[in-house]
Formats: sequence, C-alpha cells, structure tokens
Amino acid sequence: MSEPVGMAAADEVTADGAGMAGGASAGAMLRQLRESAGVSIEALAGTLKVPLARLQSLEADQHDAFTDLVFMRALASSVCRA
Repeated sequence: MSEPVGMAAADEVTADGAGMAGGASAGAMLRQLRESAGVSIEALAGTLKVPLARLQSLEADQHDAFTDLVFMRALASSVCRA
C-alpha cells in the first residue's frame, strides 16, 4: 500500500535523531509543548498513568529504553492529546 501524500516527509529522521521540523527532535518538541502548556512531567505521568521514567525517556529521545516501538508511539500520541 502507498502512504498518504505528505506523510513521507513527516516520517524522515536525520542520523542524529532530529526530525525535519526546525531540527528539533520529537522528544524535544514534546517537552517544549508540555512546558509551554505549563504541565509538569510528574502531573502528566500521573494523568497518563505511566511511570515518570517512561516520559523522561521519551522526551530525552532514549528510544532504546522502549522494548516496544508501538507503545512508544502510542505514548507520544497520548502526550499530544493530553
């Protein structure tokens, strides 16, 4: 199957893990948006009912801390919704 138009560019990642949007990594963008919303990482972990260390790993782009990439993507999606 083919990807929807425009999705391929959004999925590109450079060698250092930085995404295409202004050179900021996905974790850095999540952290920046959370902080601009005035939400502490502890409060977000409690709201999402996930360990604080998981959110810290996500924001630090420590992808090797996740054994399941599907969970990592779902967690990032939940952070965005919250």
